[in-house]
Amino acid sequence: MTQLAQLAGLDVSTVSRALRGDRSRVASATIERVGQLAAEHGFQPDAVAAALRTGRTKVLGVLVPTMTDVAYAQMLEGIAQQASLRGYLAMTTVTGSARRTRNAAVASLVGQRVDGIIVADSTVGSGAPTALVSSATPFLFALRGVGHQLGVVADDTLGGRLVAEHLLDRGHRDVAVVAGPTNATTSRRRLSGFRDVIRRAGVELGADRVVHADWGVAEGHAAMAELLGHGLRPTAVFSLNDYNAIGASRALQNSALEVGRDVALVGYNDISISAELPVPLSSVHNNLETVGRLAVDSLLSLIDGHEPPSQTVAPRLIVRESSGFSAHPQR
Repeated sequence: MTQLAQLAGLDVSTVSRALRGDRSRVASATIERVGQLAAEHGFQPDAVAAALRTGRTKVLGVLVPTMTDVAYAQMLEGIAQQASLRGYLAMTTVTGSARRTRNAAVASLVGQRVDGIIVADSTVGSGAPTALVSSATPFLFALRGVGHQLGVVADDTLGGRLVAEHLLDRGHRDVAVVAGPTNATTSRRRLSGFRDVIRRAGVELGADRVVHADWGVAEGHAAMAELLGHGLRPTAVFSLNDYNAIGASRALQNSALEVGRDVALVGYNDISISAELPVPLSSVHNNLETVGRLAVDSLLSLIDGHEPPSQTVAPRLIVRESSGFSAHPQR
């Protein structure tokens, strides 16, 4: 910093404030000039020294159950972008939602003195990792909320309601659900929202019309085959995940049922491939990058000593050919 001050013809203290972007005490032109000189001469801030001075590492920890799910990838994109804009680095750890793995990951992140942690791997009944509760590290939940804990979540209950209203408006009363894992709060809320709306319309969703499955394509195929094996021929199917819906569509095809003509099919998360399928898939679009960005802002507010409120991001239903038709009057 002394060398940079000599190059700029400024005091070291002024250079320090300029590098921090302190516009209340340094002119914008000076901040820009110091930044250009630093870039030209290859000067980099010393993160360790800055942490010793400020007590902050400028690193945020993120817990996710997997890196292969598109939904988590979208949220992580938002987290990474917003963290970078705010001068932070996001460090992601995959836990698989296992309690021992979660606690070990938290202990590692706390040991590296991250400034805060975003927990996005919660399942039903899991709560906050024990190692995190016993630490002084600020944290919040993202995507999947837990009780009244601070969080930024997608409104999955509303998403389920939107699908139910859409199918009812199209005249469907004979419906079935390819549901997600029973331990996922997201699948529980989507199913709950869907069930509440169709129940008010006088349509009962019996146990034989709901099959729980993990989030993959093969699991969706197996779940739909099981529903059809019960002798059901629903006019509409709500799949709580697009991968499940892709597998379900294959099972329907194997039973000589055409998606978008014989059966309406709606998925969830609106992954990019959904619009490019042979029969474009209707799906609930969650703005998960927004969830990630808001989670970073809320966590940084918490780190600064404020008490930010929990936030819910509303989804929207994208209607495509897979569910755009009306049910046959005789059905």
